[in-house]
Amino acid sequence: MKKYLTPLLLCLIFCFSCKKKTPGDTEPPVVDLYSDQQVIGKWVYQSLKVNGTSYPYPHKSGCGKDRFYFLNGPSQDHDYVDVIHLNSNCALSTTNMDWKLKGENLILNFGTQLFTYKILRLTQSNFDVSISTDYDGDGKADNLEIYATRESCTTGDPYCQN
Repeated sequence: MKKYLTPLLLCLIFCFSCKKKTPGDTEPPVVDLYSDQQVIGKWVYQSLKVNGTSYPYPHKSGCGKDRFYFLNGPSQDHDYVDVIHLNSNCALSTTNMDWKLKGENLILNFGTQLFTYKILRLTQSNFDVSISTDYDGDGKADNLEIYATRESCTTGDPYCQN
């Protein structure tokens, strides 16, 4: 009897210890690694890395530094503002988007387009992200890393949230 019971028990243990995934099973929830408070504020572009090659950020000489802001207040619900100097005359271009943090990602929503950046480093003073995008316009995806540092708000800055 024992020689029949042992294989039966092993078979039962094997059958019930392996759970098959069914279509109704859900994935584990995404754990947010970062909080909104960590990103809110003014950030200044410092450098870029394109396909492993580092470059200083090309700020326009004589103009203020290109920068971006994460805002989240009563009239600025998860607003992202990107401020770029277009030319040596210091003409400004601003881009407004919605933002959210999900897991290790920063997601920017520009109308119907979503841009998902992987957060490489987020500290009190540094914000580094990466994205796969056609940076140089050659039709091929490039690995772009963006490095920025936090900067204090100045009086009169229309985008700063204190």
